[in-house]
Amino acid sequence: MSHSKQKDIVFAISASLLSVFLTWEAFSYSYDSSVLLRGLALAMTLMSIAYLVVVLTRSYQHPDQVASTSSAVSAHGKALLIFVLVGACALLIPMIGFLVSFFLLIYAGQVLIAGHHRLLHLLYAIGLSLFIYIVFFGFLNVSLPDSRIPIDQFFKFF
Repeated sequence: MSHSKQKDIVFAISASLLSVFLTWEAFSYSYDSSVLLRGLALAMTLMSIAYLVVVLTRSYQHPDQVASTSSAVSAHGKALLIFVLVGACALLIPMIGFLVSFFLLIYAGQVLIAGHHRLLHLLYAIGLSLFIYIVFFGFLNVSLPDSRIPIDQFFKFF
């Protein structure tokens, strides 16, 4: 087994363990303030386990089969990027709040995957963050997650 495959397996296992820990922590908060955090943590757990399965499957393939799937490497990297961004978002929500965290997640995801900045990315990130904020916290009355910097409370208009 090559050194890069070993690193991939170690990272996949580490990511899976971290996501399980974050899920455990998210379920320790009260239900009203952790619905979104629980969803993010569970999504991160599912993504990390799926990533682990992909890495393990590829590690047992013959080198000729791996070479034939080289076009999937860029998609593999983008999936890993989304996993890291969702994990960062879950870690940022308790610090800076939902609205700013989701804006950063959506904007960074678009810019990093596209490889360049466009004004449309900024507008889309603002619009989608506000839409999700209004639907979940305005219309569905889901409690905002607690945060150290209560920026979300400043924008709360419902």
